[in-house]
Amino acid sequence: AGQYNKYFSDQEVFIDNLSQEVYKKLVVQPMWIDHGRRQIKRLTSKFPDLNISTEYIPTNKKASSIALYVGTYNGTGMLEFLNFDVPSVFFWDLNLYEISDSAFTYFQDLIDVGIFHKTPESAAKHLSNIHNDILGWWAKPNVVNAKNKFCNNYSRKSDALSYARILKNKKSSI
Repeated sequence: AGQYNKYFSDQEVFIDNLSQEVYKKLVVQPMWIDHGRRQIKRLTSKFPDLNISTEYIPTNKKASSIALYVGTYNGTGMLEFLNFDVPSVFFWDLNLYEISDSAFTYFQDLIDVGIFHKTPESAAKHLSNIHNDILGWWAKPNVVNAKNKFCNNYSRKSDALSYARILKNKKSSI
């Protein structure tokens, strides 16, 4: 319970530190399974006018309909949205979600360009700074290079047709 409480507290700190302009645009989508944690009630008691969406939207559809994705834990969402080339900002407590020593170099590159943040305050400040030109920030060569380097190492896109050809060739050789 303590780990979740810290995670949830970080979400509140992030929201608290957003500029008013960004806060008004924010849409929060809580985790699908609440496990009795009452996420929505906790959020709306602190942020009564917070825009919360409980509608399930598949990742590929969500990726094509949002201006920016904010990820708050080390999971597949990070890999998916980066691969969909959706402007993204991620933050989490490295004591809760550790990063391996071998991965830290790649994460350091993401930190250097503002994609990954070690604190909710840093992520909120960055988002408040870029919100008027998200695509301009996302298109900067150093941001593109850091994202691509990370994706090439951890979430390389696959060409479904190439796999189909490989499987067809293997099948015909069996």
